[in-house]
Amino acid sequence: MNIIVMEDKSAGNDSVGDMWTNTYVFEETDTLEFVFKSLGHVYEIENGISVNANIRLQIGENKKL
Repeated sequence: MNIIVMEDKSAGNDSVGDMWTNTYVFEETDTLEFVFKSLGHVYEIENGISVNANIRLQIGENKKL
């Protein structure tokens, strides 16, 4: 099983600029702290996390056909 993380990114503004989605794959044993740090977001236990991005998490299961 893998954890798939998709993070929406943009450069510019609503009328001029680019938008894209970065996709990452993590192992099921990786912690959320590791995931957020890998994405460049700071997680502090006392303050929680402040994320200024749209992030989606999905579970991917490998099935043999």
